[in-house]
Amino acid sequence: MKKKYILIAALLVGSVNLFANHEGNVNEFNVENTLESISVKVKVTNNNTAISGATVSILSAGQVIGTATTDSKGYGNVSINEFKGGAVDIKVESTNYQTIVLQGALIKNNAFYPVKTQKMVEGLQAVKTISVDNSIAAIEAKSEEAVEKIISKTESQKEKELKSIDDASQSVKDKENAISETEVLKAEKEKSALEAEKIQSDADKMAAENAKKVEDAKSNTDNAIAQREKDRVAQQEKLKAYETQVAKEKAIEEAEEMKKKAEKESAKAEKAAKEKAKETEGEAKELEKKAKEEAKNAKDLAKNAKAEAKEAEKIEKAEKKAAKEEAKRIKAAEKAKKEQEKYQSKMDKYTVQLNKLETDKSKIDKKQNKLNAKINKGKIKPEDAKVAQAKLDEAYAKQEQKVIKINSDIDKLTKKYKK
Repeated sequence: MKKKYILIAALLVGSVNLFANHEGNVNEFNVENTLESISVKVKVTNNNTAISGATVSILSAGQVIGTATTDSKGYGNVSINEFKGGAVDIKVESTNYQTIVLQGALIKNNAFYPVKTQKMVEGLQAVKTISVDNSIAAIEAKSEEAVEKIISKTESQKEKELKSIDDASQSVKDKENAISETEVLKAEKEKSALEAEKIQSDADKMAAENAKKVEDAKSNTDNAIAQREKDRVAQQEKLKAYETQVAKEKAIEEAEEMKKKAEKESAKAEKAAKEKAKETEGEAKELEKKAKEEAKNAKDLAKNAKAEAKEAEKIEKAEKKAAKEEAKRIKAAEKAKKEQEKYQSKMDKYTVQLNKLETDKSKIDKKQNKLNAKINKGKIKPEDAKVAQAKLDEAYAKQEQKVIKINSDIDKLTKKYKK
């Protein structure tokens, strides 16, 4: 049924797809796709106790189309995008529990399926498959027949529209070619603009710092466990046999209960499928009506297509001009980046030199402070103090000359690069 519905849409819109970009008086219509997004809720329990962490999978034709993990209350919400309909298998798996498969279930949005499982014990079947009866195939077959009749009628209408479309096809091709080339130029322009901005941004970036990673160490301790298995073997075997018997009886009882609830939920889905089929046939008839109206507008579209083709050529020329201007801007940005890199490299060298001179000055300051301390305490002769001060003054002068020289070089560099 779904494939036929899509074919109707293709036939109805075929007469106007050449004018998809037209913004005139065309009455556009959309064909609703039968694919839908749905959500199915499943609750997983063991003896009325919720099971968290269980994996709930929904399979169609053996392929998983949706999956979820149950929460602390045992609920798992399975979301399915673009559900194609039809019977599915609902599979519930959990470590140390029996796997349950509801085979042939029909689902719809917000459907709810309770699933009860047993703890795995020796002798219990690992996978329990429960078949769910449905009649979805008969519903789809009936709807397909109705849609086939509408398709046949629509194809006849489509042939009548082709004559008007042929008159406009050449103009539309010219328009599309011009628009296509314009779009390419626009894309190149946008790409060029981004490239220019990136280059300019790179010119302004400085050095980046790397983060260190620290690993945490963990220590393991071993605990000694006393063994008392010999005294308990007989009792454990007895309990194990009893547990297996109870699990098997419970599994049979709950399987029948789940089958009844699943078939009840499938009945709801069958009802929804019938309503959907009826709705689909109505939409197909409405599309047929709209196709007739579009055929009447085909002649007017042919005339408008020629005018739009000319306008598209004008836009194309304007975009070519803009693309050339953008290329010039990129070259200018690249040149600015290279100048910035050269400027930054030289400034880094000057910064290193100034930092070294600052360190040297700190050493001279320490010597000056020591000399002042000796003078204040009278621990140095005046003539010796003069000699020592003369050496410090000479050191200060040399250091200041170097700073002046570097600052002068920085001024020249700044003027050169207009900073």
